[in-house]
Amino acid sequence: MAFARESDRVRANAIVWLAAVLLGVMNARTATATAAAPASPAAASSAVESSRPAAPTLHAGAIEAGIAGSYTSVDGASHATVQIRAGRFASCGPALIGLEPELSYLHVGGLDEMDLELGVSLHRRIGGGRLVAFAAIGGGVREEWLGSFRQARHPLGASVGLRELVDARAALRFEYRYRRILSDPVADFSEHELLAGVTLLFRNDR
Repeated sequence: MAFARESDRVRANAIVWLAAVLLGVMNARTATATAAAPASPAAASSAVESSRPAAPTLHAGAIEAGIAGSYTSVDGASHATVQIRAGRFASCGPALIGLEPELSYLHVGGLDEMDLELGVSLHRRIGGGRLVAFAAIGGGVREEWLGSFRQARHPLGASVGLRELVDARAALRFEYRYRRILSDPVADFSEHELLAGVTLLFRNDR
């Protein structure tokens, strides 16, 4: 009788051990199949999107330094404008606000003009891409000279444009500008100008 009990105990332990082994094998196979299963299209797409680097954009605290220009020729008369600008940007809700001083030079025949202006601009990224749209208002003083004759006028107006970031440190800038020229000795007049330029960005690596 004691031998029968001992035999039953051994048989029961063997069954428990065999069940544990079978359970472990099944768990291992399930884990392997799960790891080898292909990801769903949505998960694969999400992984690809997350692996792509974010498009560069303009950040608060960035400093801009750039040069722009335009060239116009009408009926044999031509003039060229060269503009040097700087800017500093700060956060303004979902947009950025900029303070942008600039110096521009224009040569028409024997006439030379030098403009010194200060502008306030608002910048907003378009979608999640590289384009940043902006609008600005500004004004300043224009010094004109023709030989020994000099005169001051006062440009005042607005601008709209686009900045396309090549990377976090460089951008292309395209701008339409309207100016009303005040203090002309004959009559005030308006100017329309298209400018294209390049910009370097500092402290824009966030």
